Amino acid sequence: ILDVTRSALDLSSYGSGVAGLVGLMPSSPVMNAIPPLENIYKNKLLDMNVFSVYLTPSLDPSQGGSFLFGGIDKTKYSGELNYVPVSARLSTSKGMWYIEADGAFTGSTPVSGYTKSPWLFDTGTSFIAVPTAFAQAFHANIPGATYSALDQVYVLPCKGNATFALSFNGIKYEVPYNNYIAGTGTGNSSECVSLVMPLGNYEIFILGDPFLRQVYAVYDFTEGASRIGIAPVSVSDASLGNEGLSGDPVPGGSTITPLRSNSASGISLGALSMLLTVLVAWTMVIA
Repeated sequence: ILDVTRSALDLSSYGSGVAGLVGLMPSSPVMNAIPPLENIYKNKLLDMNVFSVYLTPSLDPSQGGSFLFGGIDKTKYSGELNYVPVSARLSTSKGMWYIEADGAFTGSTPVSGYTKSPWLFDTGTSFIAVPTAFAQAFHANIPGATYSALDQVYVLPCKGNATFALSFNGIKYEVPYNNYIAGTGTGNSSECVSLVMPLGNYEIFILGDPFLRQVYAVYDFTEGASRIGIAPVSVSDASLGNEGLSGDPVPGGSTITPLRSNSASGISLGALSMLLTVLVAWTMVIA
């Protein structure tokens, strides 16, 4: 159990059944408080200055995932971790986990004009948020895609094969079509909502659950050398239930803690539009 003292936390007088939310951001010179990660680093509470995030690739939100503090669970990914330094242009000043992508793709087709774009890794977001121009260019390569001005989302055929993909250090990571669409909640089985959502003219890119379910992510908060390591999730985990998330310790790290991640599957268009409005307001605060 980690005991982190003298860290800043926000408390709420109202709860909606959510267990809680802890911000694991890197330290920032503009902050007027000491975040938990900085305290952990300075007090040498972990064998490794990392925390790792695993979200099961299953589309069933009850399958959850895990956080691992101070270690890396090599059973959760395949291949080698690809480390990308956090973007000094944004992460240092904003206290966020931004890394720069080499390129973006709809399937094998590049989304032109978006090399070296900064992407925020955010487990608290259930979709992928992008500038309006990016959303237009991405969906232009998907047959049957239309934009709903009323709900501010793209409506797609429920069957397709175009992946959402990003390249980091020349390595491409793909999100299957079925993993970035959701039902409209109207009972129409032929129309789905794209979870690649436009944010307006804000040059902010946010990678939420649809992408994070496809990779194992290691956040290295070593002072002056912050980086994120990513690797494809293990193929054997594609149908993982809650097995293996019992809280057994992993060598070199703190215990694995099961977590649940909300899914946008089947959510109404109105609710998605409301989520997007809240996210736009949030981006105005950090921009």
